[in-house]
Amino acid sequence: MAASEASMQWGTEIRRSDGPIPFLCYEPRRRRVTELLDDAARWSDRVHLVQGERRVRYSDMFVAIDRVAAALHEEGLRAGDRLLLLAGNSPDWVIAWWAGLRLGAVVAPGNRWWSASEITHAIKLTTPTVVVADAKMATLLPHGDKTWRAISIEQVHDWGSRPSA
Repeated sequence: MAASEASMQWGTEIRRSDGPIPFLCYEPRRRRVTELLDDAARWSDRVHLVQGERRVRYSDMFVAIDRVAAALHEEGLRAGDRLLLLAGNSPDWVIAWWAGLRLGAVVAPGNRWWSASEITHAIKLTTPTVVVADAKMATLLPHGDKTWRAISIEQVHDWGSRPSA
């Protein structure tokens, strides 16, 4: 974290916007959602995500996000590309979401209750480069000519959990 970022504190000053529609905002403030991770770094030892017995601390999540982002990049995901998430709630879903944003991708969360035809329609609308799906949703993905790469949420977990080199 840069020195200027370390000194940034939310809510130190409220000022009215100079734009055409007046509103109040904090200054200085983050400009991109991925900058929220910088703020969360101060809680590195705290538990952030819980699923059953699984606990993910902020520090572990940051490492997993970087690893998954690197792996998604190797799979062809680039800034401006779309990542479609079709999986149930889990720490790995959250990590995949942040990893996509870290790369500059547009992340499109899908509805886990969609039918096969709704998923096909969503893929046509979003034109994703990568689709991350859990086992249930993977059975509903369209077959045939694909312009996207399917990755299992379990693969995201494996990427995020692999030991450091």
